[in-house]
Parts: sequence; C-alpha cells; structure tokens
Amino acid sequence: MKTKKSIMAILIICSFLLITWLPCQAEDVLCGCAKTKKGTLRLIDCSSQCLKSEYPVTFSGISQQNQNPIPYFEGTLCWAAHITEDENGLTDGNFLFKMDVTYLNGDYYIVQGVVDVPSDYPNVFNGGALVKDNNIIFNLVGSQEHVSPYRDSGISQARLDKTTLNGTFWSNYMSFNTSTREAEDTNYSAGTLTLTTCP
Repeated sequence: MKTKKSIMAILIICSFLLITWLPCQAEDVLCGCAKTKKGTLRLIDCSSQCLKSEYPVTFSGISQQNQNPIPYFEGTLCWAAHITEDENGLTDGNFLFKMDVTYLNGDYYIVQGVVDVPSDYPNVFNGGALVKDNNIIFNLVGSQEHVSPYRDSGISQARLDKTTLNGTFWSNYMSFNTSTREAEDTNYSAGTLTLTTCP
C-alpha cells in the first residue's frame, strides 16, 4: 500500500512540474534564419524551416507574467573575428570566435566559449550579455595557457547589432612569464565580428 501511495505522490509531483515548466519553454521565443555566407538574419515563424543556404538561430525573452524563468540554452554561435588594430596600431589578423548562449531572464544571457589557437592551448572565456536598444553587448573574461611559459588573462567587450548579429570587439589582456616570474606584456586588440557557420 505504501508503494502505491509513493508512486502516486511521485506522479502528482512530476505532473505538476511538467505543467508549470512547459509554458515557460514556449513564451517569447524569437526564431530566425541566418545566411551561411553573409550572416544576414531574418525572423521566421518558429514552426517554419530555414532555407538550405541558412541555419537556424533562436533567442528567448520573458513575459511580464513569468517572474521565475528557467535558464534556456539558446545554442552555439560562431563569428569570424578580424583584428584591425592592436597596441602598436593597425594590424591584420583572423580567428574563429565560438560561443554557447544561455538565456537567463529579461534582457540577460550567460555566455561561455572558446577561441581555438592552432599549435597552442585554447583561449577559454565566459561572461554575460545584455540586450540594449538595437545592440547586444557582451562582457567576457578569458584566460589562456600557452605552450610557451606565458599565461594570459584578460577582458573583452563585443557590441553586436541585434538584427544581423555582426559588430565590433575590443580586448585588453596581460601576459605573465612563468620562467622569469614577471608580468611582461599588456596588450590591446580590436576589430570586427561577422556571424558565420560553426565548423
């Protein structure tokens, strides 16, 4: 008899959780399709599909009625980053910026990601994002252990257009040499970010 009551109690609790959780997943989701080559974004009905030349992108919002949203994993996005300047002036460099985006609440997101560096260890970062007017602003903290004795840490900010998800970034970071036991460099870089397909 106790077993039947326990099973019934578990079923009631699970049913309640499912009923309260499902509506949160459907509210205020924006669906779109981004062009594979240019990253141009268009909004679509969430029941529609993207063209073969596009890939799907979603962003969530929150209604006034739902005061306790469940964090929602939005997906993985990638940007082709082009460095146009550093602490010495104009320069030219490229890397792939890969980021996982999780909706938190209101206009806020949590982000984690990586910049893979050939023949070195990856640059790992995390931070937050805020949707403000027509912009998405990311603040990121990152670190990288190098194959050489250098260890880097720094902060970056990116500002993206909410419609295209393209924009600009800047970074400040410091290097510490574990062989000489000295902080040797303070570096700066800035450039552009263009939404692209993740490999």
